[in-house]
Amino acid sequence: MLEEQRIQGFLDAKAKYVTSRLNERDRLIGALIERGYAIMNMMSTKPLSDPYSKRAGRGLTNYTGDGRIAVYDLSNWMWINTKKNGVCAGIALQAHEADKSGLFNHHVLYDRIAFEGGLPDGQHHNYVVTNYDLPLSDDALHELMADFDRFVEEIMNA
Repeated sequence: MLEEQRIQGFLDAKAKYVTSRLNERDRLIGALIERGYAIMNMMSTKPLSDPYSKRAGRGLTNYTGDGRIAVYDLSNWMWINTKKNGVCAGIALQAHEADKSGLFNHHVLYDRIAFEGGLPDGQHHNYVVTNYDLPLSDDALHELMADFDRFVEEIMNA
């Protein structure tokens, strides 16, 4: 019984965490829409009919790495693809980076925001790990949106 309670407690906490990340993602989407960004599909080829879809902008629940690994729930991996003024740009709700110590240890910085974007021709591609972490205060959300606007402008003017 104790093992079942322990496992259920972990699964309940995990579900609450995923829901909290989805809520933060929805706040970001709302702020992007207010700023005139279109929320795009995975390939940034067309706007989503439902930008708040719980299925869009997140990993598969049955990810296998093309059959290389056992089924893994990757739905906690979340992002938002946007398009504005010809620039395709995204906000990732987790950043990836590698330290420069010579070992190049790879890290996933959960709840650290990253920007990624470029022009459709593949030129001027940028990736920036920000200093913003989830959850975002209202002030931090406003600052992050201003930084994202500058990020998109830099690509557009490159």
